[in-house]
Amino acid sequence: MVDTVTKPKTRVKTKVERPRLHKVILVNDDYTPREFVVAVLKAEFRMTEDQAH
Repeated sequence: MVDTVTKPKTRVKTKVERPRLHKVILVNDDYTPREFVVAVLKAEFRMTEDQAH
């Protein structure tokens, strides 16, 4: 009779954290054109043209 020791199989599961959100402030000034602000909102925040306008 042979005694065997079995170890339970363990898996390491890495937990991915959600990225931290940033606070964004867009200033309404006389120097920044509306087209630039709309382009930033569409590119960074994935807004549609109507939402960004």
